[in-house]
Amino acid sequence: MVECAGGVGQVRAVMRASLALSLLFLFACGGAPAESTSDPGSSEPAGGGATPTTADPEGGAAASSEVADRRPGESGSAAAARTEPAVALEDGDAALLVDGTLRWGAASTRIEMPDANAFAWAQAALERVEVAPGETLLLLAVPTPDEEDPPNRYRLFRRADDALEPVFDHILGAYGVTPLGVPGDGSLRWVEDGWTACGRAGHPATPVARDEVIWRAGPDGVFVEASRAPTGQTQDCAMLAACPFVYRLDAGGPTLLGEILRNVRGEAETQRLPVPLAPGARTLRLRLAEEKAEVTFLDAVWLEVDGAPIAPVDCAGAHCALDGEVVVLREGDALELRFALPPGARAAALVAHGRYRPTPTAGARPPALRIGPSARSGPR
Repeated sequence: MVECAGGVGQVRAVMRASLALSLLFLFACGGAPAESTSDPGSSEPAGGGATPTTADPEGGAAASSEVADRRPGESGSAAAARTEPAVALEDGDAALLVDGTLRWGAASTRIEMPDANAFAWAQAALERVEVAPGETLLLLAVPTPDEEDPPNRYRLFRRADDALEPVFDHILGAYGVTPLGVPGDGSLRWVEDGWTACGRAGHPATPVARDEVIWRAGPDGVFVEASRAPTGQTQDCAMLAACPFVYRLDAGGPTLLGEILRNVRGEAETQRLPVPLAPGARTLRLRLAEEKAEVTFLDAVWLEVDGAPIAPVDCAGAHCALDGEVVVLREGDALELRFALPPGARAAALVAHGRYRPTPTAGARPPALRIGPSARSGPR
């Protein structure tokens, strides 16, 4: 019995010692804050804590918002130590963070951040707007991820406790900025661009009226189209092309034929633009004018008449041969060309090989928002 009692006492002593060691180990490993020794670029958080992440809008793996927002000259550990992503846009107590968090006071939501370049991002805007007397909403305008001349996606949010609820979500226009008007009378207004007007009308041969589109809040507070108003502006759908502009130089003055090299921002491509010929004409003069905030790299240009190529008369320059040497046209530059037409010429097309890129300035872009009574183009 004594041996048995002694054995039990020894077991209890061993158990107490084991428990003390376990508690000591637990305190050393988990009871006190641990210094981070993890790689800042690693997806594993130090010390077992959670690391805020930014969801990939395309469905890819999440990435650390702190490390992804690493600032110039900042070490990885310093970036990882920050808990607040940088601000992309702000207006008073409203802010859009680079991780897609949209905040207005204590209310917030998450949006997908567009993959837009710095030039396009210059047309973004965040502003608290008085839509109607005593009614303020948060307006966010960001460019779509289109490569060339992206339009803006406009969204209006209202506060509902700690959440932001969308009441308007619309992409205005097809290319570039179509300003959204907020006159303060309860309406949202904009003048439709030429592409939208022609698409609505089915691209007829006659000019199309460009309406002012008017939206108002419905019973649930969500905005819907309420009416349209005439603006007196029209769009010739045949003139919807792109950069640079091409003019035919006649005795009565220049005539705009359209644009060429549309959407050619990457590798150089060859494009054609039909050129109407006057009956019996033996000479054709054209002007290529760069009138947008962009730079055109023109490798070669020639005329096709009834399928046969014709070079410019007295051509001297990099644009005379398809050899990789380019003429550079910046905003405000122009290149004039003269062609000798064969007798009986019927169908002609200007052919250009090259590309262009936007310049890093938003000087040629209209503001994204028009606030106040001047935002109205038509009647109430």
